[in-house]
Amino acid sequence: MTVTRNESSLKTVAVTCNHCEEYDADDWRGHGYEGPRRGAIGTPHCRTCHGDDHRACQTCGTCLPRRSRWDRRYCSSTCRVKAHTMSEDAKLELAIWESEHPEEAAARRAGLQVLTRKFKALEDFVADPSFKRQQRIENLKARPARCVQCEEPFSAEAIVYRRREYATTITSAVLTYCGEHRCGQPDGYHNQDAPTGRYYPNCCCDDHYWKDPEPCVGCGRPVSHPKNAKWRLVRDWAYQGESMPAVPRVFCGLDCKRSVLTAEARARRRAARADCATCSICKRQFALKCSDSRYCSNRCRQAAYRQRKSTR
Repeated sequence: MTVTRNESSLKTVAVTCNHCEEYDADDWRGHGYEGPRRGAIGTPHCRTCHGDDHRACQTCGTCLPRRSRWDRRYCSSTCRVKAHTMSEDAKLELAIWESEHPEEAAARRAGLQVLTRKFKALEDFVADPSFKRQQRIENLKARPARCVQCEEPFSAEAIVYRRREYATTITSAVLTYCGEHRCGQPDGYHNQDAPTGRYYPNCCCDDHYWKDPEPCVGCGRPVSHPKNAKWRLVRDWAYQGESMPAVPRVFCGLDCKRSVLTAEARARRRAARADCATCSICKRQFALKCSDSRYCSNRCRQAAYRQRKSTR
């Protein structure tokens, strides 16, 4: 059974804690603390009373207060100092043992170096391809200079086809493809290669599946989208003003979208500052530098300040 509260201290029967079993199986105690900072299901765990809402002090085993910080490891500064002293004593004992057994210590260090190199090679093998692929996708999302699948650069007149990387996943990235790889179906499942009487509804090789190419608002490159691309209502929208609603526009990538929206926002700010207002002191018209400006110059602002001081 799984213990969630201080039930093991209230009962005399043997109780098994699933959290402790998983900690012992992972051998977390060799890392300098008993158990990971979070439990197997994402909650704290106390090895003293097996409560799932707090942890135990790693020196004396006392239950830490509920709702304490998840990275708290000791109940007091005394236990913290004691743990530091124990760690230093362990390092000293290890140094003494290495001096008394140099051959065994050298063999142990060599074995640790071999394991470190193996884990480093495995980490590089696992992490590097995914990291490089993610960086490549991010770069192509911002600057779509080539097809994602065939890596061929787009020519000036080539149509850029934008679609999701995986049609069945709504959170997949929207990337750019050339005309040959605009369909996301695997090989052998295209309508143009299908036998008589066979039809694949997810195939998008035909032109009627895509909208007519439209120029990108930023760079003018011809861009085409699927007719049923609902992601455009969220990703490729642009605010047209108070009189016009937010409608999707055509962008080839994030760089063009950012540049266009930044230029439009700058133009709106300049238009707002270009409006005229009447000075409260000299009654002359002046161009607004800020939306809440009331005076045309520092002289009028100082005169208004003297008037307010004199009326007090």
